[in-house]
Amino acid sequence: MGRGNVKKLVEARDYYMQGVKTAVNGILENMEILVKFYPKHIEKEDKHFFIPTMDYLSRQEKEAMLKEFNEFDREFIHVKYKGIVSDLGGNKG
Repeated sequence: MGRGNVKKLVEARDYYMQGVKTAVNGILENMEILVKFYPKHIEKEDKHFFIPTMDYLSRQEKEAMLKEFNEFDREFIHVKYKGIVSDLGGNKG
């Protein structure tokens, strides 16, 4: 559901950027859906899925997973901002 609404949000944004001013309605509708959906979804994952599943992992597995998460996050931020800078520069590299 979340991914579907994000896709619709991006599509509405694209239409808006192309000059279709009525696309703002789709932007607002999908933002409202996502604002209501994600807090409940995140709470469900955090409290009712991830924490209980931690009991099935050894200390070593938890440490390895945390290390991988940290490495991913560290790399992800560079990729994200490199893309933003590239987009601002007209994709000139």
